[in-house]
Amino acid sequence: MGKDLGPLYDGQNRVNVNLADRETLAAAEYVDSQLADDIVRVREERGAFASDEDLMRVPGIDEYSLPVLKEVLFY
Repeated sequence: MGKDLGPLYDGQNRVNVNLADRETLAAAEYVDSQLADDIVRVREERGAFASDEDLMRVPGIDEYSLPVLKEVLFY
């Protein structure tokens, strides 16, 4: 891709959950608006995500959905 993706994206076009706003998160595959809201809320309440365990504190993310979400999200 010739486009500069900046710090919100990695080389695999995954979205950084610690930098992205609600709209950017909701635009990612597998992330609906409710999950995007919950990610932002938990990040604001607890701080940046640093591990899978941190991410699983978000309602709707569990050991089954985490591998799929990690295809489009990173921390």
